[in-house]
Amino acid sequence: MSRLGSIKAILWKDLRQYYAKPPTISWGILTPAAIVGVLAIAVSYNWRIIPGLVGLALMFSSSTMAQVCIGIERRFGSFERLLYAPVTLGSIIIAKSLGGIVFGLIGACMSIAIIMVFVKIRIVYMLTFFTAVLLGSIIFSLIGIIAAVVMRIENSMVFMNTLRFLMLFLSGIFIPIYMLPSIVQLVSYALPLTYIVELLRYSMYCRYDLIDPITSLISLVLYTITLTIVTKWIVEKKIYQ
Repeated sequence: MSRLGSIKAILWKDLRQYYAKPPTISWGILTPAAIVGVLAIAVSYNWRIIPGLVGLALMFSSSTMAQVCIGIERRFGSFERLLYAPVTLGSIIIAKSLGGIVFGLIGACMSIAIIMVFVKIRIVYMLTFFTAVLLGSIIFSLIGIIAAVVMRIENSMVFMNTLRFLMLFLSGIFIPIYMLPSIVQLVSYALPLTYIVELLRYSMYCRYDLIDPITSLISLVLYTITLTIVTKWIVEKKIYQ
């Protein structure tokens, strides 16, 4: 089977087997939908929060699919068997990431649909918006893969929820980064959601809080490259040890 064929086969298997699993539905669809819905009603008057809600849904949806998929497969040993199949490790990582990307796109579209019920929104720079969503989906998918490979599924859930909670309040969604204490700002600059939200905000309103779109884009590309390398290294070290 060609590399493209193996990627498609793994992706289709994952979407078929795991998209309807309770953890995937609850954390990947229902939770972000509920959060976005409630916050959209509560803050519909505040334009600057709307892009953050899209980023929030993107974060939950993308990270959940890869995390749940690999977590369940590791529990039953099917992930390890897949690694010994005649498929390259790169193909496996790409396929697992694509599952998160698909869910991330669904989450972003879902959040926009919910927000539009309460508020009229317009995307000024569609290419910038799509780039932010795509890079964000890749980044959070890779984070989900790392968590699922390093920890058991129960522990990875706790870790990911803690990380999501941290990013929820420190990524400039509700409070502008420049209003945070200096030491907290350092944490904000280390979080990928910060740059995703800033890029989404620029794509929708032609303005940003603190980080210009070029810096945000470069940062997200660097995050993507770094996490791809780290993911491959961790999978090799953890599974093949």
